[in-house]
Amino acid sequence: MTGIIDRIEEGFAVVELPEGMVNIPLAGSPDGLREGLVVVVEAGKIIAVDEAESARRAAAMRSRFARLKRRKQKE
Repeated sequence: MTGIIDRIEEGFAVVELPEGMVNIPLAGSPDGLREGLVVVVEAGKIIAVDEAESARRAAAMRSRFARLKRRKQKE
């Protein structure tokens, strides 16, 4: 199952999964976890980062921000 890291706090990654938010211990997780990454979760552990989906989502957010910025400048 995949989820999105909402935040990192006190040794846990707070991950948004389809059924809701869950706290997953960082111990044993891949290095370099940060907010916004799409991760693969199995048996209550983060086993991998979905790099392609994370990059796609980041590009989509940059595009949305650029559109909003252009619209704001026109006002």
